[in-house]
Amino acid sequence: MEILYLSQQDIIDLAMDMNSYIDAVESGLKLKAMDKIDMPPKTEILPQGSDFIHAMPCAIKQGDYSAIKWISGYFENPLKHGLPALMGLIVLNDSRTGAPLAIMDCMEITKMRTAAVSGVALRHLTNPNSHTACILGCGNQGEANAEALYSAFPDISVLKIWNPTKSKAEHLQDGIQKKYGKEVKIAENIREAVLGSDIVISAGPGRRDDEIREIQAGWINPGATVITVNHDANFVRGEVAKCADKIYVDDVAMYYWGRKDGLFDGIDYEPRELGSVLIGKDPGRENDEETIFSMPLGIGIDDLVCASMYYEKALREQKGIWLPM
Repeated sequence: MEILYLSQQDIIDLAMDMNSYIDAVESGLKLKAMDKIDMPPKTEILPQGSDFIHAMPCAIKQGDYSAIKWISGYFENPLKHGLPALMGLIVLNDSRTGAPLAIMDCMEITKMRTAAVSGVALRHLTNPNSHTACILGCGNQGEANAEALYSAFPDISVLKIWNPTKSKAEHLQDGIQKKYGKEVKIAENIREAVLGSDIVISAGPGRRDDEIREIQAGWINPGATVITVNHDANFVRGEVAKCADKIYVDDVAMYYWGRKDGLFDGIDYEPRELGSVLIGKDPGRENDEETIFSMPLGIGIDDLVCASMYYEKALREQKGIWLPM
């Protein structure tokens, strides 16, 4: 027996575009809504207190593949150890035999599939007449969510971005203008970014930090779509969620998993699931005046569908290294 190893560079070289990610994630969310996957909530361990390691298993029922992602979040790594804050692997298995098929770095996949969930929400929940948008946070997720935004809404006329470190905002501004030929404005503060935006994307780090100011409900346009990349950890917390007419998550079980740690604290009713919109069980946006929030936590089916997509392309293009079991 042999197993295929795909490094981070192998994954990058295989070069999947954002539309491929959005299509894959959308297919996975549909499978979930049709009860065709087996996926428990994340399992979390806390070896150092606040730092975490998550296990995220998932299988497609009677399908070809199963997978588990094993990802750590140690946010002081860059300063203390010169290591990334997030690191991890995906193990892909043959569901028919249980045999491991591939081990692959998960960071590029995690970055892109996270933004792809935003892309699915943009496709299906956003007012089609939206012309203005803002992105809060200009790191990896800010960059990836800009790709998702322009994939779903190529005709966005105004994009405002904000980051606490202006140099990161300038870097993202330059990248977007070169790639898409679009004008991008750097907002001086969060309020300036959010005011007047038809689409608000919060792309801050995936941890709760009470020092980070939150969006105020009065800043949000009636009829806007608000997308939080890392649940409500940054920017979108507390009372602001009460201005939403509808709130969507990727998995209600994961929503309750997050609530036990104090997330989603401004929501006093059970949210809807995004996958239900995709299969027609939920109407989604029903008029231009509805203010809609999409607040996913990130689930194992996203990783499974993307990992299998990479595995099959790696076989076709003979990428990676075969290792003995």
